[in-house]
Amino acid sequence: MKNLIIIALFVLSLPSFAGFKKVLLITSLADHQVKLQRKVERKFIQNLPHRLEPVIVHQADQFILRQHLMSEEYLAIFWLSHGSFAKLSSRVSSSAEGIKISPKILDFQKNNVAPIFSQIHPGTKYLAVIGCNTKQIINFYRESSNWSHSDVRNTYIPQSRVPATWTLKRAMKDFNYYFYNFKLYPHKPFPVKKFGYLVLVKRTIPIGAKTNDVRPVRVEVAGSLIGVLPKQKPGTTLSKYMFLPKQENFNRSQLNVRFSTGHDIEANLDPKAFGSMEIVSQDSDINAKWEVFAKSDGTPFGIYSQNYLFKGSKAILETSIQFSLFK
Repeated sequence: MKNLIIIALFVLSLPSFAGFKKVLLITSLADHQVKLQRKVERKFIQNLPHRLEPVIVHQADQFILRQHLMSEEYLAIFWLSHGSFAKLSSRVSSSAEGIKISPKILDFQKNNVAPIFSQIHPGTKYLAVIGCNTKQIINFYRESSNWSHSDVRNTYIPQSRVPATWTLKRAMKDFNYYFYNFKLYPHKPFPVKKFGYLVLVKRTIPIGAKTNDVRPVRVEVAGSLIGVLPKQKPGTTLSKYMFLPKQENFNRSQLNVRFSTGHDIEANLDPKAFGSMEIVSQDSDINAKWEVFAKSDGTPFGIYSQNYLFKGSKAILETSIQFSLFK
């Protein structure tokens, strides 16, 4: 893969030997790029310090990426995929893909996974994102409050576009430098505690939907990522507990829930493969319900992205509980 840009972000910490010493290479390349996968695997293993344990995952979708970014197991994570610029307005808007900028980070099925990088476990001390046009995206999250739990100190950005294997080697050289010189050892971070409203999110894929068109769906509230639902088989219902961010003042629009596969409108997937959603409050004593934003005949607006509007009362403000953002 040609024309790549790398962004490497690291956190300098005091020496500590507690915790895991795994380093993850996670890629999301197309089926025909098997040779490239093997090349980057070799570069990754050859350049990794011997005291660290390599972990390699290929063809990751946004659910798998989310699992690894939220995991406490990794000292460093190297992501490799394609990137692109969306043909959208450059004005600040959260309506495009839950992200306020137009570049995208694409997985092997051309889903935009950029918003998944908005949350990273504080135990991860080094992140490398290798792909075209990723600079704006990572800098956006780096400069926002999304990474407030991390102490990001510096950014490494080559000024030219370069092949994937060469870029990965440069990224690992950069990581090794900080690992050896600044004692970049893992440690057990302090828990990140937040308050929110516990809900059960259900997704049902109808019988007859095309299996290959079913994608993971990320879940966002007020521009914040709260979870990702994995792929599932047609004719099944999948449920997952999530927390909606706590509000200081009642505002129904801030409790609307957005579901998105990350696909463009031109993707031409089976509309039935998106499925239908249900959001259930875990406090049965309050009037809390969500309805899909739809036409008068009940047809939801959106094919690969849909909004569910909060129709309940402000009694939901009394139901917030504390939870750990990272387990």
